[in-house]
Amino acid sequence: MMPIRSLSLVCQSSLPGPIRAKICGTASKCDDISCSEVIPALGLEDDPELEEIEARIEQYKEETAEQNGKKVDAASWMKGTS
Repeated sequence: MMPIRSLSLVCQSSLPGPIRAKICGTASKCDDISCSEVIPALGLEDDPELEEIEARIEQYKEETAEQNGKKVDAASWMKGTS
């Protein structure tokens, strides 16, 4: 979900008028919007730049999970050596 604060910034941004209108027409200030709602509304399902961004997000999630595992392992090791 996009935080309300972010939606407010989008509606006030310098995005091209039609795109800004579609996003801001999708949700009011009291609504949360999701990528699954906005992407099709903007016709971005096959956008190469968006696909690249989504791939990087997945990569970062995997790397974060791996690092969190290492952190847990290190904490367990430290407890075992005290």
